[in-house]
Amino acid sequence: MAALYANDNDLKDALEKAAQRSNEKLWHMPLEAAYKESLKSSIADLKNISGLKGAGSITAALFLQEFVEKAHWAHIDMAGPVWDGYATGFGVKTLVDFVLHSKKPVAAAATTTETAVKAE
Repeated sequence: MAALYANDNDLKDALEKAAQRSNEKLWHMPLEAAYKESLKSSIADLKNISGLKGAGSITAALFLQEFVEKAHWAHIDMAGPVWDGYATGFGVKTLVDFVLHSKKPVAAAATTTETAVKAE
């Protein structure tokens, strides 16, 4: 199961439906503003990692929120289920299903530990 953060309910719902159709689980999490404090830096605008134990998923979403102003976006934190001693492929079916069922143009970018999807 991967955590899902989104700034738009329609995008969140579309991703959850894609996950259901793909038999992969997403858990919608709130964008809790209190965690933004942990991203403050004395030498930069923001830190890209909070240093809080166990808060990497939400702080990654809050970091993304600071830089994506006009687009609808989602952060799927799949670092845990994507790796189980070997690559599991978790999330691929969900994202392919999401794109195939999307009625709007979709741009996606991925790293090894997180996926950001934005639909404009």
